[in-house]
Amino acid sequence: MDNNQASTNISTIKGGIPINRIKNIEKVEVIKDLIKCFICNEILDNPFECSVCDSRFCEDCIHDWIKLNHSCPLKCPNYKVVKAKVQTRKMLGLIILKCKFSPSCSFESEYWAMMDHEATCEIQMNQKKIGSPKKTILHKENEEELMERQRYMTLLEVDPNNKSFHYQLGNINVKLFKLKDALNCYNKVLSLDKNSKEAYKGIGNVYLQQKNNEEALKNFQKALVIDPNYKEVHVALGIAFSNLNLTEEAINSYKKALSCDSSYRDAYYHLGMTYKNMTLYDKALENINKTIELDTNFQEGYMAKGNIFICLEEYEKAISMFLIASKINPKNIDAYINIGVAYDKQGKFKESIDFNRKVLELDTKNNKALLNIGISLDNWGKHKKAIEVYKTILELYPNNIDALLNIGVSLDKLGRYDESAQMYNKIIVDVDPYCKLAYNNLGNCLMHNRKFEESIIKLKKALEIDPNYITAKSNLEKAIKSYEVYLKYS
Repeated sequence: MDNNQASTNISTIKGGIPINRIKNIEKVEVIKDLIKCFICNEILDNPFECSVCDSRFCEDCIHDWIKLNHSCPLKCPNYKVVKAKVQTRKMLGLIILKCKFSPSCSFESEYWAMMDHEATCEIQMNQKKIGSPKKTILHKENEEELMERQRYMTLLEVDPNNKSFHYQLGNINVKLFKLKDALNCYNKVLSLDKNSKEAYKGIGNVYLQQKNNEEALKNFQKALVIDPNYKEVHVALGIAFSNLNLTEEAINSYKKALSCDSSYRDAYYHLGMTYKNMTLYDKALENINKTIELDTNFQEGYMAKGNIFICLEEYEKAISMFLIASKINPKNIDAYINIGVAYDKQGKFKESIDFNRKVLELDTKNNKALLNIGISLDNWGKHKKAIEVYKTILELYPNNIDALLNIGVSLDKLGRYDESAQMYNKIIVDVDPYCKLAYNNLGNCLMHNRKFEESIIKLKKALEIDPNYITAKSNLEKAIKSYEVYLKYS
């Protein structure tokens, strides 16, 4: 396909969120180029991206593009379309939107809450048809789910009031990330049976995926009113509480699940991970050990235990746990990566690099493994080789923020502060204008180059983004003192 043909195809695909729906356009102006769809050039609507080139697309736009062209718009080899990275999703979360059914609907909210609202907007429900149905991005790994989805849709044409079919269709939509459709299915179940605990659980899980923990809590609690011994919902409720930093409530929910079933592995697992996050490692190990007693092939249990040992700086014990997990699943990439981390912590950099290379045997473009190899080389004092590895990441994933940051750090260690400052500026301008690490590190570079006023401005910006950023506070104090000494003796 030539460039002219590509342009024609892009022009026929229309999607995205138009600028006139954005209420806080002044705040969004600085980041709008980072949250636009490559295809329709509008603000991203349900963001996805290419795993190879990191180009971002609306869900519908990339679906239509693939149907027309069977490739990434930039013709990337071995591409896969995946959900957009966290930094893109965070930037979209800054947007305040008007409902797409405005002015008929006056609802306004932040981006992700609006996604939830529009799925159940009363104006939409009162219309026979608005727009075209959402399409699922086609991947080989979800072909079975797509076939199963079609089967249930066909069954519902014959039996439209079968609540079991609607519920199963909702579960399949969740697997396909068609969360709006899933909500519609679960709500249909409730219209047929207002006491369906499974439907409330399904709705809660959708909201949990959308990070709308308050709505998740409401629906999980409704399920528990119907069945107080619903152990899976007690665990789901605990996860929602944990996401809201309501740790005591989360622990109580997991314990309630165990009061329903004292052999419920997942409740012990989440309870153990909660204690780990509280740095109560003895309690964490007690509960994680219980998961392994109940299921000796529970690789997540061995992984959790290994991570606890890393926190305790018992690295050999950690490695032994990750090795067991890798025997259970020889393709467990995280196990090999964590073994590499444990070796790196001990200063065994060659061993760390070797295990990360095992990851690359399974996934030649695994940026986490490449990043860890670079970090081990850096810690080994081989800064120039580390920079070469980070540049390899950027060839695969342009604007990868971790690679850019680590190139900057390596250049700092080599005393090449002008070059490292360029890296941090690139992050702020091209990748993430709210990256506190970039502002902090840039402030340090400027301080080393005796540009104290500029350094102080950048460090203050890091603290604007995160007022509790201790490293930036310390560096700001150092920059101010250095500036005072400079003024005194200059």
